[in-house]
Amino acid sequence: GGGAVASHANWVRAACWSPDGTVAASGGDDKLVKVWDVEAAKATATFFEHEKAVRGVCFSADGTCVVACGDDAAINVWDTRTKGLLQHYTAHTGPCTSVAVDPKQAGRYLASTGADGTVKLYDLRQGQLLYTLEGHAGGAAACAFSGMSTKGELLASGGADKTVMVWRSQLDGCGPAPAPKAPAKAPAPSRAPIAAAAPPKPPSAAPPPAKG
Repeated sequence: GGGAVASHANWVRAACWSPDGTVAASGGDDKLVKVWDVEAAKATATFFEHEKAVRGVCFSADGTCVVACGDDAAINVWDTRTKGLLQHYTAHTGPCTSVAVDPKQAGRYLASTGADGTVKLYDLRQGQLLYTLEGHAGGAAACAFSGMSTKGELLASGGADKTVMVWRSQLDGCGPAPAPKAPAKAPAPSRAPIAAAAPPKPPSAAPPPAKG
């Protein structure tokens, strides 16, 4: 059977499981992010850093961090063990609508979407924004890394323009090159919108036979 725990003071907008399935996280219109002990059905942590409604939550690949975004354009990263705030980003110019951490690379890379129509990629290890991807005509609403890619290089996003885009991020090239060489600059990500194939053109009519 299932169970329900009412702890948020308003609508819950996002929820997710930790990778090992023992912990859940939630975020809502009350500006709170909560981490739940599923077996005990109680909150083990409550984070108060967001100033407006929370729109998205996700865990890092190892479950040691929880990430949330919201209408305040902020992204916050907390340590689930110490309950401390690790990182804070305000890269979007409007509400941040979703976040996703790559399932490989020990959750090194983070993606976010925003009402400003952009998709952004971050390096959590270095604590910096890597790329701003522009392609959606309207707000971007959702993003997800492919579990089949080996280095977090495939990312999908969707938006208000009714379009799903697949980005080949080449994030494996973002790290600094070994000394004494200069850091290698990774190529800019490419995108490929998913679209239905155009129907084949009908064959052209044959010319009438010549009169003899």
